[in-house]
Amino acid sequence: MLPGQKRLHFTDEKDSRRKQLLKSFSDLDVEGSVYIANGCKDKEARPLCLAVLAKDLAESGVNWLYLEQDASTLVADKKVLGNTFAGYPHGPSYDFPRASEEPLLWIADAVAWCYQRRGHWIQQAAPLVDGRVRKVV
Repeated sequence: MLPGQKRLHFTDEKDSRRKQLLKSFSDLDVEGSVYIANGCKDKEARPLCLAVLAKDLAESGVNWLYLEQDASTLVADKKVLGNTFAGYPHGPSYDFPRASEEPLLWIADAVAWCYQRRGHWIQQAAPLVDGRVRKVV
């Protein structure tokens, strides 16, 4: 992190630093999946993607899910997760830390930013994606 930064947020970084951060994240040997809802507004896409993600996690036996705390979506996110996990006897626990409290959230932010920007940025994020890009709609 740069002096004065409490968290990383890809929107605030210069392209050269974004590339450097993606390389550093890739060196951590972490991967994730991408969930995309094409043709939807953000307020519609988020619950759709979150419901599919939650179902996938519950079926795969994951124990924990961390989502970045966002006051504008917190109530809706909890409702989607609660409804989805209710159908599974051992659904994952979940929490909503602030990005400054959980650095792994920075990687998710970086990958999401890359997919929103499209083009060569998706290729830059490729080492962080496990190959599963789920198109929800």
